[in-house]
Amino acid sequence: MTEETPFPFRVALGQDEKGGRLSGLPLKLEPSRDIPETPAQPLPAVGDEPLEAGHEEFGAFRIEGVLAAGGMSVVYRAAHQATGEVVALKLLRPSVASNQLLVDAMFREAQTLHRLSHPGIVNVLGYGVHAGKPFVVLELVDGVALSQLMRMLDLSREQLRHLVKHVCAAVAYLHKEGFLHCDLKPSHIYVSREGAVKLIDFGLVCDCNGATSEALRFGTGPYVAPELIAGTHYPTPASDIYALAVTFYRLFTTQLPDPTQLKKASELNPDLPAAVDAVFARALAVVPEERFSSVDEFAEELLKALG
Repeated sequence: MTEETPFPFRVALGQDEKGGRLSGLPLKLEPSRDIPETPAQPLPAVGDEPLEAGHEEFGAFRIEGVLAAGGMSVVYRAAHQATGEVVALKLLRPSVASNQLLVDAMFREAQTLHRLSHPGIVNVLGYGVHAGKPFVVLELVDGVALSQLMRMLDLSREQLRHLVKHVCAAVAYLHKEGFLHCDLKPSHIYVSREGAVKLIDFGLVCDCNGATSEALRFGTGPYVAPELIAGTHYPTPASDIYALAVTFYRLFTTQLPDPTQLKKASELNPDLPAAVDAVFARALAVVPEERFSSVDEFAEELLKALG
């Protein structure tokens, strides 16, 4: 039985005769604000782009537009020309693709994701090199990043519980499989139109037993644990818990926390129960050993505090 989600943008999906997915109308719950499908922007102008503007094909795929563009890569919305399956096609920028170390890092990320199997972690469908261009084919999450969702909806207590439960379940699975994410933040968490929660972007993922300080070099400042900034520790599950706590604190209050002078979340958002304050105080402790011992424990206490 499919779990009911508390989000107002869940859609009914069916199968047409060719196996393609058909989207129904969003189910309305109050308060409701429809979330658009994953946007496909026009192809970028000629520059440090993997594909030139107007380029319509890449191997077996038809390029439909740009989903996201970062400093190292561009992610395209693409459809397989034989099956019609729509995917996310990640290509490194030419200035990056010439660096074999960075190419190897992208393929390591793909290989790691290929080994994992969890509904809260984006699937890798394939990877390789075509026409001299390294690529990764990923499951397309038809939805929005949590960073966008926070600006689009006033989230209810039930919706906050849903996000905490499913984000933490995915990170806990990752830890149990022996990996750290090392770059958890709202833009790396996607929520589909059906309410499914997915972790994406595992570019800094590392083995729990062989973690290095790479997260400090590439991580996003406010989400990097104090011990990594100080250079006194390598990444650990405790540093992922810290990043999760920053993410949820911002989700609950719209503000980033200052762990040295932590404001009570319940004062910033009067709709929150006061019980969440002690949970955030522990999860955001400056000393990593004072945080929760596992993501499961953090999730259990935060869900209990939310009521």
